[in-house]
Amino acid sequence: MNNRTALIGFAAIFFYFPIQAAGDPLMDNAILKAVNFEIRVIFEDDFEGRSRNRAGITEKGRIAVVAKDGGDILPLEELKISRGGDSFELMNVNTKAGTANFRATFRDGPATIEARTNGGVTGTYEIEVIKPDGVIMEREPGTGIYHEQGYAICAFKARAYLQPNDVSFKGLRVREGYARAEISGYFSYQKGKSDIHPAGHWFVFGSAVPGKGTKDDAVDIIQAVSDNHTPYTDGKFIWAIPWLYEGEGRAEVEFATVYHIKEIDDTGRITISKGGASVSVGLNDPTSDY
Repeated sequence: MNNRTALIGFAAIFFYFPIQAAGDPLMDNAILKAVNFEIRVIFEDDFEGRSRNRAGITEKGRIAVVAKDGGDILPLEELKISRGGDSFELMNVNTKAGTANFRATFRDGPATIEARTNGGVTGTYEIEVIKPDGVIMEREPGTGIYHEQGYAICAFKARAYLQPNDVSFKGLRVREGYARAEISGYFSYQKGKSDIHPAGHWFVFGSAVPGKGTKDDAVDIIQAVSDNHTPYTDGKFIWAIPWLYEGEGRAEVEFATVYHIKEIDDTGRITISKGGASVSVGLNDPTSDY
């Protein structure tokens, strides 16, 4: 949006589509459709590039209904969810002030916020609540690679980001689930011994980061180890790890699979990747730390 406002007039009725005014915190939030007034949706976790007509499950914020000619709060006869009440809720509705708080529920789907003045003029704002649908891992900035010279071992630090990246899942509880490895070649010695990925503990995601997604508050250490037996041969070790979030009624909802992949070649070079982040070191690369 740019620093200007577009007005389209038809007799005494106006369809008002304001475009962001710099420095106005309320105008940092878009209005999708309004008649004679604006319905403003202000997200608690706001960030550059976020969607204005989509919200992540459990997102919170507030609503303000203001007159189009100066921004005064507009008294209402009614402020409600007219469609999709199972996915989007209003609380602390104050029709006199034209304000309310909102919360997206754990149920995805479209919703319509509807405001009606005492004069019978109605305006709507369309929004869709969505669930997380993926995880991207990124190496933690400012960190290195762990390696011991002469050993087929490496590790790195990474951070997870929930997708999609245009909404926020701040406060969502997430964990990794159980997985058994698919193993071939050099790592066959791990079959039945160290091939299980146990279910993890719940952890809470923080705020969204522009262009990346909703950020995990914790750092993950991604490791690739071997027993260093020789001769080295090609081998692969794969965990297909289910990711789950804690949903309505504390139900566990699987929403993504993250692949943890360890590989080695006949020179002893070992590579580790998880969720799209990876590192690789040669057997005789210098010892280093993360």
